Amino acid sequence: MTKTPRETAIERLKRMHDSDCAAVVKQESEYISARTKMGLERAKASGTKVGNSRPADARAKGAAAQIAIADDIAARILPTIESIQARGIVRLRAIAEELMRLNIRTARGSSTWYAAQVANILKREP
Repeated sequence: MTKTPRETAIERLKRMHDSDCAAVVKQESEYISARTKMGLERAKASGTKVGNSRPADARAKGAAAQIAIADDIAARILPTIESIQARGIVRLRAIAEELMRLNIRTARGSSTWYAAQVANILKREP
């Protein structure tokens, strides 16, 4: 199918527009980066401490939050795993396959379960 000169010109304009938009976005990103760096340099020069003054505390809080999230997810999925086990499915891989068959999502939203994930949930059992 042959394009008319008008269709060809419109396509060319669209490509140019997309290219121009990408260039503007890239340039603005570079400006933001430069302004941020200048601001940090000025703050440092005036004696202001930049960054996290207690990174160990931040890491500890982050780890505690991750553990709490994992505990919550495990608590929600554990009853399903226990019901699967009650039906005689006890191998970790078989439990993972049953979770997939039941269309139960992992913590990250995937539909694929692995034996190690099942084992980790069972280790969290109270």
